[in-house]
Amino acid sequence: MLAAIVLGVLVIAIGYVVLVPAKVPDDLAALQAEAAAAAEAAGVEAVEPRSLDHSNFTNYWNNQFVLWWDDFSKVWKGNTLDPGTNSNIRAMDYVGSDTCRDCHQQNHELWSKHGHHRMTQFANANTVVGDFSGNKTIEYDGGSARFFKEGDKFIMETERGGKTWKFHITRTIGWRHMQDYAGFLVSGPDETGLGRDKYEHVLPFAFDVAEQEWMPPVHVHPDDDIPDSFEPHLIVQYSLGCSDCHNAYPVGDRMIRRAGLERWSAYVPRPTSLHLSAYLADAHPDVMTPGKAFTDYPNEEVVKIGRQVRDLKLEETVHLQGITCEACHYGGREHAANSTTTNSTVLPAFFPVSPHIRTAANDVAALHAKDAQNVNFICARCHSGSRQQFANGLHAWNSTEYTEAMNGHCYDPLKAQSKGMGSMACTHCHNPHETVGLKWSRTPAQDDASCISCHQQFKGAEQQVAHTHHASGDGSHCMDCHMPHTNEGLGRMVRTHRIDNPIDHKLIEANQVNACNLCHLDKSINWTLQKLKDWYDPNFSPNDAEMAANYEDRNAPVVNEWISSSHPPTRIATAGAIARRKATYALAGLLDQLAVEDYGYNQRVMQKAVDELLGVEIRSMGFQYHLPVAERQAIMKELKPKLLKLGAGLPNAGKSVVNN
Repeated sequence: MLAAIVLGVLVIAIGYVVLVPAKVPDDLAALQAEAAAAAEAAGVEAVEPRSLDHSNFTNYWNNQFVLWWDDFSKVWKGNTLDPGTNSNIRAMDYVGSDTCRDCHQQNHELWSKHGHHRMTQFANANTVVGDFSGNKTIEYDGGSARFFKEGDKFIMETERGGKTWKFHITRTIGWRHMQDYAGFLVSGPDETGLGRDKYEHVLPFAFDVAEQEWMPPVHVHPDDDIPDSFEPHLIVQYSLGCSDCHNAYPVGDRMIRRAGLERWSAYVPRPTSLHLSAYLADAHPDVMTPGKAFTDYPNEEVVKIGRQVRDLKLEETVHLQGITCEACHYGGREHAANSTTTNSTVLPAFFPVSPHIRTAANDVAALHAKDAQNVNFICARCHSGSRQQFANGLHAWNSTEYTEAMNGHCYDPLKAQSKGMGSMACTHCHNPHETVGLKWSRTPAQDDASCISCHQQFKGAEQQVAHTHHASGDGSHCMDCHMPHTNEGLGRMVRTHRIDNPIDHKLIEANQVNACNLCHLDKSINWTLQKLKDWYDPNFSPNDAEMAANYEDRNAPVVNEWISSSHPPTRIATAGAIARRKATYALAGLLDQLAVEDYGYNQRVMQKAVDELLGVEIRSMGFQYHLPVAERQAIMKELKPKLLKLGAGLPNAGKSVVNN
């Protein structure tokens, strides 16, 4: 009853703050006095503090994340931990990675070579890896682009149909597999009114680092909505998209800003709340007037401020480009001020701490623990989301590693606990300071050792063979079955991070890639079903009606249908498998599909698969995946006999080969 007559609750949504209050009368003071008297008689707080509630976001752990405006409620204060006066969430708490170097030389050196370090940087001669000599161009979609310098400025110029657009590049995005660019339109028409001259946005072409060629940028737009590279219907603004995960910025800002807020609400591992107005007055005095009572802000102004902080412009306020040390370790000023090269009296916390934060934890030590709960949440704030999916909900391309891991068994504490195990941390397999490189560098035996460190029942070779029904060293590796290559990783197929049971009826029923046939491409689905029944579950029986609807021939090699499947992720995963398995018997189907493939992600990976399988670069033969389909078909018609002959002469032609 009391909540119905006080100021009400501010509910936050993707569009940010929507007011859902009780009616506020003109004589607010009289109403508050009446509420106070009623509350005093009932023995409760007189006025319920206003909050920006996040109940519309689903938290993976069923935890609440609440932004309080006036102050934390008594209930929150009573049920959460007061972390003290230390702070690691404001811009003033961050000192930059150079400060870390003197004491942490090895980690700093490894990080300096890490993909995170150069995730986003200001464009200059040291950061741009694309060819801006003016000697390379790209022909695409009826137009062309060239790349050159004017003084120390990097310029991208596009032309089509008599129109010319000139862009000044201000920022680089990525550098290992490909490098995208952000910048502004400096001349040329902007007839669609997108503000390409006003907003720093992702530019129309990217540079393929491995191929040393220019390419259309296929990784910065929503599925099936890649806009025209010359006259687009939408652009990706750097500030509203890339900046959230490609920059290190204060975690306090991340809690309240766009995608950071959404991920924080979704994955925070313990109930947490932020006294938003106090944080803003402390960290953003330009937004909130320090010293002004929070209760003096009317609801309408709270809504306005809420919208303002949603759109905090990082490019104007944060100069820590790329993913720095403090992106994971949080603001390190207090740690640095209380440390020498040999000793520290204030160690960094592995969870945000601040007088403005209340979180449910047993003690402060839990916030400093380098455990799976805290470490995985650090990774979750970028490596999560929803991408194109397989029939079982498995995401099909990069940056969903945390999401996939939690959908599996080993990372989810509840699933792990049900097996009598502890949950994994991302650092179990990844050194967070050391870059992965263009290819996974660990051997299959090393990967097996990581799994067996927990699953001791499979430690011996005899035990592994009994479990896998494959000879040791050939098909018996843990990840081939439990983490197959189903994820598009910026130009090549990589392993999913979902550790799961390979017997998945949804994938089999949908005629989509399964772990067994990603190795045995030359076998039929009926062969696979019989093996699964013989080895693991005699009662395994996928829905026959579903299979009848989705398979043309259940006794034919799966690769015949997979490579031309109507499901794009199945096609791309199959192309990667053909290259890994040296499956030259499937080369003809791969070449035919590459000639007509209409999905941008797939085109690039398929061409790379052909190159990897044959040990050639078919672009040097005149073929490019981004050419118009009619042109690709004509070129492939001439090339195909030569490429098939080349494939037939390979040492492993027709053989099934295990390759990590």
